[in-house]
Amino acid sequence: MIVNPGKPSMFIEAMLADEKKDHLEGIDFSVTSLLKTPREFQLIRRNKDKLPERPLDNKLATFLGSAVHKAVEQSLQDNENYLIEFRMEFDEEVDGKTVKVAGTCDMYDKVNKRLIDHKTTTTFIYGSELKPEWIEQLNVYAYLLRRLGYPVEQLTINCIYKDWRPTAGKYKEDYPPLPVMEFNFDPWPEDTAEKFYKEKLREHVRCMGADVSVLALCDDTYMWSKPESYAVYRPGASKAIRLLPTRGDAERYIRDKRLTGCQIEHRVGERTKCERYCLAAPFCDQYQKWKLAQEKKLADDVLHEVKVA
Repeated sequence: MIVNPGKPSMFIEAMLADEKKDHLEGIDFSVTSLLKTPREFQLIRRNKDKLPERPLDNKLATFLGSAVHKAVEQSLQDNENYLIEFRMEFDEEVDGKTVKVAGTCDMYDKVNKRLIDHKTTTTFIYGSELKPEWIEQLNVYAYLLRRLGYPVEQLTINCIYKDWRPTAGKYKEDYPPLPVMEFNFDPWPEDTAEKFYKEKLREHVRCMGADVSVLALCDDTYMWSKPESYAVYRPGASKAIRLLPTRGDAERYIRDKRLTGCQIEHRVGERTKCERYCLAAPFCDQYQKWKLAQEKKLADDVLHEVKVA
């Protein structure tokens, strides 16, 4: 008989200990931080003692990813063909200012001149493993490795699908055939990678100490934005008949199509990265203004329903 099931305290403590590590100690930027927007990075850095606690599922995903890295490192640390968890540090001169940049690549295959990155993920992303941010990350690491004398001729992403099931592929066409798969691609030309790295670094350095009001806004792609819409639907139906950008469009659609028994549902916009994954969100005026606007629209919906009633 199970009594009082709940969070396993020792497991939670282990995750918290891993999360409390300051990965920027002694440096100004990591490769990972350079791939954030200056707005997100600066807000996190300036409010590091007031950051909100991440949801448990986010912590667990990070913890499991770290566990995979540590297991690979432990298993292959004596294999001379690989550099494992290889840390690189550089003092960079940008606009008369010296900053320290560091990055740790997962694995470098000396024999095949291949840079490898491990990603613990879910089967949901199958078919989209070459995410733009992952490609950028590996190309920056490749550029830094070349500066240390290690040639890079191929890039590889190893995906570990933590929710993979052997029978699931029988019922889904877009399902990985194996629980672990590698995806290979060519690195950018060296001058392209160098230009990308230096532009990112200069962009971040120029924002050091800058007032929040001058930090560039994050764009919709970066915020994983979904626009608001108005759904025309029949009560009880599993999906909407049509999604329109405004209430007026939805009302005209119903009239033009002479639909009966339909209702209109306002589906507010979403900024998934901000809402679920960005620790800077509570301190970000861009996000907070957007959030207030969404709340106002929901309040206006209630007023509209009252007037219609």
